Order: sequence, then structure tokens, then C-alpha cells
Amino acid sequence: MGRKKIKNIIDQLIEFQKILEKKPPYQEMFSQIKMMNFKFKPIQGSLTKINFLDKDFIETLWSLGKLDEFFFKKINQIKSKKEKESFFNFFSQIYNKYQEKLNNIKPKLIEKTKESIDILEVEIFKNKKIKN
Repeated sequence: MGRKKIKNIIDQLIEFQKILEKKPPYQEMFSQIKMMNFKFKPIQGSLTKINFLDKDFIETLWSLGKLDEFFFKKINQIKSKKEKESFFNFFSQIYNKYQEKLNNIKPKLIEKTKESIDILEVEIFKNKKIKN
């Protein structure tokens, strides 16, 4: 029975990965990102001249947000240690792929500026609502 459960959660993750690859229209992703409650904190450099409406950035951030939602929805449904371990391993591979993609996106400047960005490091996080 344990193997079937592990296969089931991995199958769900594979199906979810297919959903991530078939992204909705840009405007829908943008609206969903607003509801995901992301926060941006500059570590080094300035965010004032960055165009955050860039399609690659929006698609990748949307994917990471959806993965985050999937994780928190499914993790409490997994009971056995072996299932959780399999889920974590497979999930981490997918998450790391999108994290790497986000790290490699070259920030695009707002068109009015001609300056270049020397160094930019940004922490992106979500405010989680804790349920009592």
C-alpha cells in the first residue's frame, strides 16, 4: 500500500508540473501573482528602475508561487516518512529548476532610463497567514 501512495503523490506532482508548463495568459498570471502576496526586499542595488512586468519574470514567479501553494496543500496530506521523503526529493528538483530560472533572469530596465544595473540582489518572499 505504501508504494501506491508514494506513486500517487508523485503522479500528482507530475500532473501539477504539466499545469505549470501550460501557463495561463499573462494578465491572468499577473492577477494571480498579486493575490499571492509576494514581497520584494532589495539586499543590494535598487529596485526603482527595474521593470517587474517582464514576461519571463512574471511566468517564473507565477510558477514558484503555484508550486508553493501546491506544497502547502499537499504536505499535510502525506502521513508516512517515506512518502514525505519522496515528495520532498521530487518537489525540490522542480522547485530548484524554477529558482535557478529566476536567478538567471536578467532584470530589464524601465525604458525611460538608460542606466545599467551593476549589482542587484533581491529577496522575494511571501507573507504566510498563520491559522490558529
